This record gives sequence, C-alpha cells and structure tokens, in this order.
Amino acid sequence: MKCEIIRDLLPLCLDGLASEESRREVGEHLASCPACREAAEGMKARIEAPLPPLCPDTIRPFRKLRRRMVLAVLAAILACTLAAGCAFFLCGVGWQVDSGSVSMEASVQNGILTLDFTLRDGGILHAVSRLESPGGAWSIEFRECLPFPLDDRGSNPERYSWGLHTRDQDGNPIPLPQSVVLRFRDKSEVLSIPDLLLEAQD
Repeated sequence: MKCEIIRDLLPLCLDGLASEESRREVGEHLASCPACREAAEGMKARIEAPLPPLCPDTIRPFRKLRRRMVLAVLAAILACTLAAGCAFFLCGVGWQVDSGSVSMEASVQNGILTLDFTLRDGGILHAVSRLESPGGAWSIEFRECLPFPLDDRGSNPERYSWGLHTRDQDGNPIPLPQSVVLRFRDKSEVLSIPDLLLEAQD
C-alpha cells in the first residue's frame, strides 16, 4: 500500500475508527516504512500531549462587554429615576408660594362658602387642604408647579376653589369650624370663618 494512503488512514487508526483489515495493513506498512512510522508517532504524540491551560479571558470573551452593558443599563435606570423624580416634584408637588402671590375672593351661594384663590403670576396653583383635627381648623397649603403635557387642570390652572357647606339639605345650619389657616412660604394667615361669611354676604 502506498505511503499517502497509509498517512490518510493513520488518524482513523489512532482514533480507533478504522476497520480491522485496515489497521492490520497499516501496522504491516509501519513495520517496514520508517517515514510513515515517524509520522504515526508524531500524530500519537500530538494526541496525547496535554492541552494548554485556558485563560479566563478566553473562556469568557464577553465578560467585559457584559459588565459595560450592566453599567449602561444601571446608568439609564438611574437617569430615568432622577428625571421622573424631578418631573414629579416640579409638575406635581411644586414649591410653596409667598402670600403676596395669591389673591382671594370669598362668596356664599346656595349655603356654600367658597374661597377662590388665584395665583397672580399666572402659573399653576396647586393647593392641599386638610382638617387639622376633628372639629378644628381647616388648613390650606399653597404651592406653584410647572405645567405637564398630560395635565387636566381645566382652563384656569392658576385658580383654586375651596368650599365649605354652611347648611344641610333641609336648610338647617351646620356646625362650622371657627377658622381656616392659609399656609404660604413667608407666613401663615388665620381667617375667621364667621367673619368670612359676614363679608361674603355683604
């Protein structure tokens, strides 16, 4: 058998994939041919040689890329959180206004005392009202905020109306708190509700 054919069969014989007859023929040829025997020993040495240790960077080539992606995602989340927080504060919570920036008109109609507040500079007036304690004074805190594209504050966002029922459905007087506290950045004003009713009825 020619040396070229033997060298083609050598890998199959070394891997144990060649047939019994082919292995016998290759063995007989190697016994008589030093060049093919040397080629066979070289192939066997390469197969049995230990593999070089793998470098961690070779095992995980995308490690640095993944770390950068994680940092980019975290930075994007942080930026979005900060932007949402700023938008919520500027367009939802706002900042307190001075007492001189807000005008007030009182009126009584159908047994309801209404206090209409207007922000003089035309911004958006945001107010939070709450009863300080049962049977106690009402408190109204005034804030200004920026417009938001999805705002639904009506056609007069610079106005805020606060109402208090003075009579029940049968027209009987309702016990009223004695005062309402207006809270501004520079001061708090205490208004007497009986006095407001008298002024509004005049």
